[in-house]
Amino acid sequence: MNGRARKPAGYTLAEVMIAMAISASMATVFATLLVRVVVANAAAADHLQGIVGLSRLGDQFRRDAGNAVEAEIIEQNGGTHRLSMNLIDQSQVAYEIVRGNVVRTRSAEGPLVEREAFTLGAIEPIEFTVDPGGSGEVAITLTRAAPRPGDEDVETGRFNILGVVALDHATPRRP
Repeated sequence: MNGRARKPAGYTLAEVMIAMAISASMATVFATLLVRVVVANAAAADHLQGIVGLSRLGDQFRRDAGNAVEAEIIEQNGGTHRLSMNLIDQSQVAYEIVRGNVVRTRSAEGPLVEREAFTLGAIEPIEFTVDPGGSGEVAITLTRAAPRPGDEDVETGRFNILGVVALDHATPRRP
């Protein structure tokens, strides 16, 4: 035989252990990143749902107020409030806060014609108001929920969606 030493095939135990340590570190980093992406995606979806619901609610509320001849707050059992508006087409629209969402119902001469729930995500409806001064203003007061951990830069506070009950319906407004 010739005098060369033959190198055994394969990897040494030290090389295998180093490769496993590097792989475990990379798997930990990727798992942490994946969790953050999933949490951020859920928060973004919740925020988007709230913004879309708020936009739809604002548009519908202003349209209903503009087509109303009168509005009043009705206190129901349990202290919940309901905003009721009589529209120029003889139908009635009611807004109510149900489990953190605003529910709109419209009825015409008794039977329920339509029902719509506005899901607002982290935005919480608080109350309905009708200006007793005769200006015709109606409002839904809402607030942004307390920030979650990591959202400390998001401001909380109250805001209103305003509508004006049309006092002169000689020319009906377009929806």
